[in-house]
Amino acid sequence: MKILFNDKELEIDANKNLKVYLAEFGLSDLRGWAVAINNKIIPSKKISDLVLKEGDEIILVQATQGG
Repeated sequence: MKILFNDKELEIDANKNLKVYLAEFGLSDLRGWAVAINNKIIPSKKISDLVLKEGDEIILVQATQGG
């Protein structure tokens, strides 16, 4: 199935939860990251429960220090 990941179209296996998908990209530790699906922030406690669907848009944003 096709999804958008930070504005890049990717083909992934169906029925995969978000936590597994992110771990495949080396993002098993999400401290300092915000994850949004279809413009909705996903609480870290719900990442394991969320199964990706065709056409989902995933945005990852990393917090940075500065002022």
